[in-house]
Amino acid sequence: MKNIGMALMILALIAGCGSRKDAKSNDQSEIISDGDVDGHLDDLNDAPLMDENGGISTTGIIRDKSAENCGFLLEISIEGEPKFFEPLTLDGVYQVDGMVVDITYRVSRRPSTCIIAVPIVLDKIAAK
Repeated sequence: MKNIGMALMILALIAGCGSRKDAKSNDQSEIISDGDVDGHLDDLNDAPLMDENGGISTTGIIRDKSAENCGFLLEISIEGEPKFFEPLTLDGVYQVDGMVVDITYRVSRRPSTCIIAVPIVLDKIAAK
């Protein structure tokens, strides 16, 4: 029951976002620099979808926060504010700072190793 409540809370926080496409790399993945994303992160997300398992589907940006001892995080706009999420595992293919990805995730019960991020379990991930 807690999982459903947490998922609904996150869904409510994410509601009201749009879609964005620009800056493509040679491999067709979307890459956004820190400077380009200021004020535009909320434009990346369509209204989030929740699947039957409580997974939330949205769009995020991979950020290398190794300098903050956090590794690679996902930056997602919630109510127009950028928030960081720490995937339990992230394949090396996606460890590219600025890569835009479509994801489906669930909030993890595991404590975060990064003070600025919420730990998540990635159910699906694909470069945009």
